Amino acid sequence: MKKYLKIGFDGYLSKPIDTEELSKTLTDSIAPSYKKAATIELPSLPAYAKVNSITVTSPAADATAKVEEGKIVVTPTPTATTNGQAAGAALKSLYTQYKADGKLDMANLTNIMNLATLANNVKDLKGQTNKSAFYKDFATGLVAGSNNLVTSSNSNAVMSGLSKLVNNVDLTALQGKATDVVSNVTTKGTEALENANQIATSVTSILNLFK
Repeated sequence: MKKYLKIGFDGYLSKPIDTEELSKTLTDSIAPSYKKAATIELPSLPAYAKVNSITVTSPAADATAKVEEGKIVVTPTPTATTNGQAAGAALKSLYTQYKADGKLDMANLTNIMNLATLANNVKDLKGQTNKSAFYKDFATGLVAGSNNLVTSSNSNAVMSGLSKLVNNVDLTALQGKATDVVSNVTTKGTEALENANQIATSVTSILNLFK
């Protein structure tokens, strides 16, 4: 074993293969952070061994893992896509409440929580053009995160609305840890958001795209 580790192997398994040890070795071989796809060779099994299926679970929400041609391929999800997914989920929740109330109620703490999530995840859209890779990856995540509330037919309009929101409206009071934002609003009321009306107007214009 020392011989193989010395020449650069990440791990070593001897036959017969223990499935728990195999799982641990594969997990340990995947670095906790990475910027490009990683490919892991699966060990050869003896002829008498039969494998019906292999299930691979991604180590984090920001990566996908699958088996291709006998190899495990782990691919990181672009940050923009992850941000888009979170923003999409926030928009979905905001729209659900918006339909129930007939307005975007800025005194509703659930709305404030979702607005904080939205503000934190759209901030990197500032200054981006619709031709940038970040913008396109964000839009992809937005569709997935919204559970198709955002679709191919309205995504351009929604992305335009989000760009206007982040570039023209001061979202500072909503940025930071969402629970802290909610706590601040709980203590001070909507006065904690000096431009609450401007935020509400801008976000409402986006929510109206889903009618």
